[in-house]
Amino acid sequence: MRTIKFRTWDEDHKCMTHVGCINFWGDGGIKEVSPGDERKVMQYTGLKDKNNKEIYEGDILEYYYNSDIEHKKGKGNTFRVEVVYRIGIEKHGYEEYRSHHVGFMTKWLEEQGSEEMQYSDLPEPNMCRIKVIGNIYENPELLNNGNNK
Repeated sequence: MRTIKFRTWDEDHKCMTHVGCINFWGDGGIKEVSPGDERKVMQYTGLKDKNNKEIYEGDILEYYYNSDIEHKKGKGNTFRVEVVYRIGIEKHGYEEYRSHHVGFMTKWLEEQGSEEMQYSDLPEPNMCRIKVIGNIYENPELLNNGNNK
């Protein structure tokens, strides 16, 4: 079973805090968060990075990915992405095929074309080396620092 937990960003004190209690509306929307109602709530994805750090919504990840062939040549790519929770329709090129994505995804920090191309599946930690390098609240400068090193 996946662990369900949350953290919050306290804008007034500029720090991350643990959630004491969350009350939900009947439709699943957040009614109130304790302590403090004016906090940004982020859910744990159930994944950990290469350093065993929990990955939350709003985290900025750096990951190194390479295929078996690239690995043998000592090549690969490093990417930076933001972890988001998204409900939307994902289009694949000009094909009629559409799939409804609901859940944790990554948003490229470097523009990738159309709105649909900005998002991709959250990479599996065992498929590539993922590292949490910050989050959108404590490290907003990372959002402007682009992708693909």
